[in-house]
Amino acid sequence: MSVHLPKSNLFKPTKVGNVTLKHRIIYAPAGKFRCADDYKPTDSMLEYYLKIAENNGGLLTSEAATPSLEAGLLPHAPMIKTQNRGSFISCQIFAPGRVADPTVQKSLNKPFFFAPSALYVNEATKPAAKNSGYPLKEMAKEGIQFTTNDSVKGARSCIDAGFDFAEFHAAHMYFMEQFFNTTSNTRTNKCGGSIEKQGKICLENY
Repeated sequence: MSVHLPKSNLFKPTKVGNVTLKHRIIYAPAGKFRCADDYKPTDSMLEYYLKIAENNGGLLTSEAATPSLEAGLLPHAPMIKTQNRGSFISCQIFAPGRVADPTVQKSLNKPFFFAPSALYVNEATKPAAKNSGYPLKEMAKEGIQFTTNDSVKGARSCIDAGFDFAEFHAAHMYFMEQFFNTTSNTRTNKCGGSIEKQGKICLENY
């Protein structure tokens, strides 16, 4: 038996953690790359989020933001450094991993261009990395632990800054998803091989 859309569960309130949402439609993260050169949010970003939050009543998810300079950078992507519109918001946290821009890393003197394995996205990305002096490196155990701690610290910073939730980005060939993909992860230790080992870093973040 069909249900009239306005009466469906989609538009009924639901509780997520300590928050009660007015409906079950979640605004997915959408990267706009509108940050300033120093990775601080701009007025256009403020206007964008205020507009989509207005009388929404549901959950919004911000575009992916890196927890620190060391996490890897993309030009004009946010970095982690609004309930008064009637909505709730989650901050999505990510690290680019092997898709980070090594020229940006060099400009900020942050030689932390890393991935599960030293496998470039494609041959065209090799010259930029090597010319910057920051070739892609396979992460050591200490680097993985640092990144995990960095992500958790970023999540805490989100909550302290007033976000209702924090979300870890584990898709679209960014850092966490790179562990699940054999084209970017050829490790044979505790973080590679079986799906359980590939997913270890995700579980440790959560």
